[in-house]
Amino acid sequence: MSESTEEKPYIIIPGATGNNYQFRIYEWETLFNPICAVYVVLSKSRHGIHTLLYAGQTDDLSCRFDFHHKQACFDQQNKTHVGILVEKSREKGLLIKADLIDGHKPVCNC
Repeated sequence: MSESTEEKPYIIIPGATGNNYQFRIYEWETLFNPICAVYVVLSKSRHGIHTLLYAGQTDDLSCRFDFHHKQACFDQQNKTHVGILVEKSREKGLLIKADLIDGHKPVCNC
């Protein structure tokens, strides 16, 4: 993953295919609108580096983090942020999710 040294609300995450995906970063507690999106759960170190913990896709971001089936892993790995890539096509979103998982093998996707 590459991050800008400037304070920007975006992170670029490459997939296994070499495609780069731009995610807008939000604090963990952020409430979202009901949109279709690819999302990543991140842990930010004290040095400002984000670690990809989980990649997912949802048809309704507003309720996706209520009782998430991987919540225990997120907590154990000290989740801090959520990255959002709005993608209206469910099929394309699932391909992006798979590309990210193949490229990074996030600990909470295992």
